[in-house]
Amino acid sequence: MDPMSFVRLNRNGAASLSRQLADQIRASIVSGQLHPGERVPATRKLAESLGVSRTVVVNAYDQLLGEAFLEGVAGSGTRVSRELPDWLQPRMHEIVPP
Repeated sequence: MDPMSFVRLNRNGAASLSRQLADQIRASIVSGQLHPGERVPATRKLAESLGVSRTVVVNAYDQLLGEAFLEGVAGSGTRVSRELPDWLQPRMHEIVPP
């Protein structure tokens, strides 16, 4: 199953496509749909599957990297951060058993 099958972008929406993508990935992390350490698709692959430019995906990933929801792992791609933002930690323990 495609780990990003939940993504639905509104090309006519007020928010940019990058913002929509970042918001949806962030929400999936908070809800436990994506788990700490889980690999997210490569930017080119996700852009192709969503029918958007790679820049849209790069910008969304950069936003989430800056917020500490994603981490770049040398030689392994981009993953959901193993150590999520402090404010999220109590919520993750409710969702994902240690």
